[in-house]
Amino acid sequence: MDGNQRAPKVHQCFGVEATPGLTDLLASRVDVADALRETEFERLSVLPYGVGPGGGDGVKPEAFGGVLRALAENFDYVICDGDSALGSSEATIMARYFDGVVFVVECERTKWEVLELAKEKIANVGGNVLGVVLNKRRFYIPRGLYGKV
Repeated sequence: MDGNQRAPKVHQCFGVEATPGLTDLLASRVDVADALRETEFERLSVLPYGVGPGGGDGVKPEAFGGVLRALAENFDYVICDGDSALGSSEATIMARYFDGVVFVVECERTKWEVLELAKEKIANVGGNVLGVVLNKRRFYIPRGLYGKV
């Protein structure tokens, strides 16, 4: 599921149409079956973000909970790509409806204090932070491994 309102890109990653999507479900414009997209991968479907805000006022908790319950009836796992936990109230609204949250952070750029603040924000709404994925990790090869230069 693409829950990233600032930069929705899941539909591009899987080569599916962007609409209808999550925003249309939140605004009750379509049913879940109409918004889901099949992918080239067996047993993997995508719910794109759609276009525009979900219902005009951002994510309403009760509407999002309803969408997630409908998805949980049809799928073993629901994974959501969301906005930054610090930059979006929608991310914290969504976090409480999932079993866990995994932060994706840019290696050597994101300060641990910022990550700690994001963790607290998620915990304050009842979310469960499971861990962190480091993105853009650089592996430096020591010069000695190249042999004599």
